[in-house]
Formats: sequence, structure tokens, C-alpha cells
Amino acid sequence: MLLSDEERKERHKIQERERRKRPEVKAKSREYLARPEVSAKAKARRKSPHYKAVAKVRRAKPENMASERAQQVTPESRTERRKRQQNSKYIVKATVRRAKPENMASEKKRNTSTAYRVRSKKLYARSVRGAKIIIARGKRECACCGNKNFKWLQIDHIIPQRSRSRGVDDITPLVRDIMKGKRSSSEFQLLCANCNFAKKDRKACPIDHSLD
Repeated sequence: MLLSDEERKERHKIQERERRKRPEVKAKSREYLARPEVSAKAKARRKSPHYKAVAKVRRAKPENMASERAQQVTPESRTERRKRQQNSKYIVKATVRRAKPENMASEKKRNTSTAYRVRSKKLYARSVRGAKIIIARGKRECACCGNKNFKWLQIDHIIPQRSRSRGVDDITPLVRDIMKGKRSSSEFQLLCANCNFAKKDRKACPIDHSLD
């Protein structure tokens, strides 16, 4: 049975794909790519405008975008990305890249967009709720008056901040530290807005709730 040119090409592609999966072929390929002259040539090719344009078009395809998103959320990928971001070389490169005028302008435009602000507010609200759940330890009510409206409960330092040597905490890093476990939840309690305002720098809320 004679095959057409299209069928012959397709069969050749399948055979080549299977051949490349063999361990000995993979090892030989790795050895070849590790050569200095080959890696330098590949690096120069990746920097060419034509390669970048083709790669951009390929990444923009819906199936490739979906595959990349699925790969980015895997535990292995997250661990690898976290290690890479903690590398000193990566930090220096990222700082230099962010300092470029065009990147600073792009970041400023993104940060002032309505969509970014809405998303930031949602993420912040979610983080605050998570921190409050950790501090509540199963008891979602005001530690002073027993108000059970969880939405209006606020995070309060059990030991007043002014008596601390490190000064006043900014709420955003504080919430992040509580979520990551860097700050113990036993340092904090949940108070309603009234009790939190009345307590201020005192060690206890001065309101007598027996009169309510």
C-alpha cells in the first residue's frame, strides 16, 4: 500500500517522537546540548527578534496558555519558582529590570487600573478573613462583648503596641505574617469596632457590658 506524502511525513513525525523518548537518545541529546559552543549558539538564537516573535505567537495560543497555567500551579513548579526567586542573581536581575523607565511606567499603569484595584481589594479582604479565622481559634466572636458579627470584628494586639519596643505594626505585613505563621496567633485577639476603639493602648477594654 503506497502512502501519500502527507501520511509519510506524519508517520515519520510519530517515529521520531518515539525515538526521542528513549533513555539513550535523551542522554546523548543532553550531552550534546551541554557543549559550550552549542549552548552559546542556542542562547544567541533565543535572543533573535524572529525567535521572540514566533515564541510570542506560540505562547498566545489558547491550548498553550491553558497548559502553561496548569503547569504553574503544580507543587513542584511552585517550589522551583520560590527557590529561583530567592537566588541572589535573580533578585539583582529583577531589581535592574524593574528600574527600567518603560517597566516602571508599565507597572504604574497596571497599579492604577480599576481592575487591579478591585482584585487587590478582594485579595486583601480574603487575607484578612483568613488571619481572623486563625486568631479566632474556633471562637468567632468579640473577646470582650461577645459580638458574633464576624465581618466587623477587628484584629487587636493583646499587649498594647505602644508598650512594644518594635513600634506600631502595619496591617498588611501583619496579616501576611499571621497567614504564613511568622507571628503567633496568641499575640492577638478579635474585638468589635467599639471595643477595639475603646481599648486603644489599654490592656483591657474599659466598657462595662453588664449595663447593656
